[in-house]
Amino acid sequence: MSGTKPPLSPGGIDTKLTELYALSDIELEAEAVQIRDDFSDWLDDNFTLTLTQQNYISGMSARYAAFLADCAYITVKNRLPVDYTPPANPGISKRLDIRVKANGLYDPTDPSTPISGSLDIEADNI
Repeated sequence: MSGTKPPLSPGGIDTKLTELYALSDIELEAEAVQIRDDFSDWLDDNFTLTLTQQNYISGMSARYAAFLADCAYITVKNRLPVDYTPPANPGISKRLDIRVKANGLYDPTDPSTPISGSLDIEADNI
């Protein structure tokens, strides 16, 4: 992996996904497992975070972090796109509303067909 960490932003996520999706299936699976097993540390290790982002991530409940980690694991493992919309005015509020929409398409008549879909994450101050 590259030594330079991108910011946790729409462009930074695109950069990281391009890097991840260039990996072999085995390497990508290992990275996806790291995401699932330690989401907060994986974010910190792979993105340059603002102080606001650091505080939010470190303050997430274990259950909510596990939910986001599971969504990210499935998305990365299947090389799906991520659309991230950060808050318009980060840092104005101590509360953040994160809406996650995951959609996947699967052909039950052909189990060998890859899953397709996307993960959409929208964050806003409340």
